Amino acid sequence: MTLFEILGLAAGVLFAVSAVLVTVRMVRGRSVLDRMIASDVLLTTVILVLGAEMVINGHTDNLVLMIVLAAVASFAAIAVARTIAKQDHEQEHDHEQEHP
Repeated sequence: MTLFEILGLAAGVLFAVSAVLVTVRMVRGRSVLDRMIASDVLLTTVILVLGAEMVINGHTDNLVLMIVLAAVASFAAIAVARTIAKQDHEQEHDHEQEHP
């Protein structure tokens, strides 16, 4: 077994462990923000796996997929951040009306 194969195997194991831990965090997350961060990390892990696969096999076929996944992750993070900010603003407004 060559050093390149050992490194590829080690990277695969680390990616798999990361995916399992992030999936647990998505299921057991206490808030929407915890789950969103976990899903963002999972998408990042998928992007890294695709990049590692391209390096190991010496091609660039997955580059477009990586870009699309990165865009989806960015837009999803922005959407959740805006939703949470809107909810926080509404809660502050309600609190001000209850306690003038």
